[in-house]
Amino acid sequence: MERLFNFSLIFQMAAEFLPLVFLFFLKKQINKSLKIFLISSFISSFLLYLTGVFQINNLIIFNAYQGITICTLSIFYFSILKSHLFKIIIVIIFSICFFTLIWELTKTSYLVSTLVVESFCYIIFALLFYIDYINSSKVNNQAKSYILINTSIFIYNCFSVLNNLEIEKLMITNYWFIHNLIDGLLKLLIAIAIWKMPKTYLS
Repeated sequence: MERLFNFSLIFQMAAEFLPLVFLFFLKKQINKSLKIFLISSFISSFLLYLTGVFQINNLIIFNAYQGITICTLSIFYFSILKSHLFKIIIVIIFSICFFTLIWELTKTSYLVSTLVVESFCYIIFALLFYIDYINSSKVNNQAKSYILINTSIFIYNCFSVLNNLEIEKLMITNYWFIHNLIDGLLKLLIAIAIWKMPKTYLS
């Protein structure tokens, strides 16, 4: 089980690094907040792996990453959605998610409620994007690539809802490798989406 867990971590980091390769070496241009999200995802996975190897408490890294994710994904969806109503909904959802994070951190270092709330929030973000995309009269190659990225976020968080509800059991039984494998596979989907993007940014 330990070997499988270590393999899943390495696979996850490799999959998270691939989108960065396409971004920086192929000079693909994407939304800045999405870029920060992808960079922070790789860095946090790498740091969590290192601290795990040396048995160093890494809760601060994990919790900081949750804060970064809430901010970057909220800004990402706010910037790409066309509907003014949907933008308002994004702001409301972001506020709920962010204050849930702050509230829980004042009570404990272990995020449980925040992770569940986050997953539901990101699922709503993804659904709003699908509706906005369908209603959009102007679709470019950038938007088509965002469909793949949005699908990756949607699938991951649908899984995460169940995953986070049982997070303590998963950590204790070392079945967290399932999360790592799914996250890695969906990061590969994001890599494909970025690879298909044009080099010139389209807003």
